[in-house]
Amino acid sequence: MTDMGLEIKDAPEEPFGKSCGERRVEAIEELKVINLSEDDEKTTKIGTKMRPSTEEHLIQFLKKNKEVFAWTMTDLHGISPDVITHKLSVSPSAKPVKQKKRIFGQRGGRAIKEEVDKNAPSRIYTPCAVSRNG
Repeated sequence: MTDMGLEIKDAPEEPFGKSCGERRVEAIEELKVINLSEDDEKTTKIGTKMRPSTEEHLIQFLKKNKEVFAWTMTDLHGISPDVITHKLSVSPSAKPVKQKKRIFGQRGGRAIKEEVDKNAPSRIYTPCAVSRNG
């Protein structure tokens, strides 16, 4: 398809890495960050190999439809937590291991607290049963 200045290429037939952790998808062209609103948090990336007129149409389209993006967890209205919840598959016979306490320092601790406080209203963090005998 080249009518919009875009060219679709087949993906290379190279196999993925040896394990799932080695799979990586990379852009086939350089990307540029587009700000969709006045605040710097609502950004997305688009390719750089398109005609300027196509790029402008795409940017206007994305800005016009920015409300369909889920910018935060609270934007995921109507999606069951079962779909987006991560659960660890831990064997009941596994012996619990207590990890070494980490010291993050004042800046790190403050950043962690800010992140937790920011996401607390969306209730993405829920308590779980954890054995304290480690």
